[in-house]
Amino acid sequence: MTYLSEEQNTNRRFRAVRQKRRGEPGSLIIKIGGSLFSDKRQNRVVDEGAIAAYARLVGDLWKTAPGCVVFISGGGSFGHPVARALDPADPHASLALTEANFVLKWIWTTALRKEGAPALPFQLTGICSFDGEQLQVHGEALRRALDIGALPVLSGDCIISRDGSLRILPSDRVPEILMSLLPTPIRIAALTNVAGILKDGPNGSSVLRYVDATAPQSAYQFLWAVPEWDMSQAMLGKLDTMIQFARLRAECLIVKGNPDTANVRFLLKPVDQWPPEITYTRIALPDAPMI
Repeated sequence: MTYLSEEQNTNRRFRAVRQKRRGEPGSLIIKIGGSLFSDKRQNRVVDEGAIAAYARLVGDLWKTAPGCVVFISGGGSFGHPVARALDPADPHASLALTEANFVLKWIWTTALRKEGAPALPFQLTGICSFDGEQLQVHGEALRRALDIGALPVLSGDCIISRDGSLRILPSDRVPEILMSLLPTPIRIAALTNVAGILKDGPNGSSVLRYVDATAPQSAYQFLWAVPEWDMSQAMLGKLDTMIQFARLRAECLIVKGNPDTANVRFLLKPVDQWPPEITYTRIALPDAPMI
């Protein structure tokens, strides 16, 4: 496995500029939700076939746009059991999440490398900290990984606070650390087990196509109750964080994952060029171009 040569690396930087000119994203953050490869109610049980299939799709994205893709894994049956079992009296209880999610990141790293992508897992505890509610990011290592053409593999983690306690940074919030590190425009694509925000209930098929990040209130009427075992607040947590990212000028999309699809290269294209069968919810500022 090799990373990009210096010549290829330089070409990658120019490629990001060309992508902007063509209306394509300069950076793609793709998250595979935990429900696509595991049952969050179980403990450390994953669907190996699903992980292999999604690793194939993500690996193909990296080959299409090396150095422009970042991968985030949802916690699934690794992260959620830890979050459910936290002792509120122990300020370091969430340390267990680092171990659990690093095991999960290693599973993904192994699967992605089998697909030829130079996956490199990152432990966020070592590059982030909380100063009050403000997340501080020391991102030089992540920048370097992208500059050499690596595929960063991220997940939720525990983050140290000013008072020495540890707090969970959930996977839905992980793109926050990338907002100031990646070439723009930034697209965040969350692959989930539903085709977007559904207007007609959990088993529905009518998808809310657009959420205005400056006035998102109406979208919340379509969300249903969060299961008590889902520590990420399900679609509610996803919508909350994506509104914040959109206000930072990222284009955010919720798309149904399909492990059997031939490829997901459409995620690197302007939305109006996507295949007509792809349904999604797009969350963006009203003046944001459809990158």
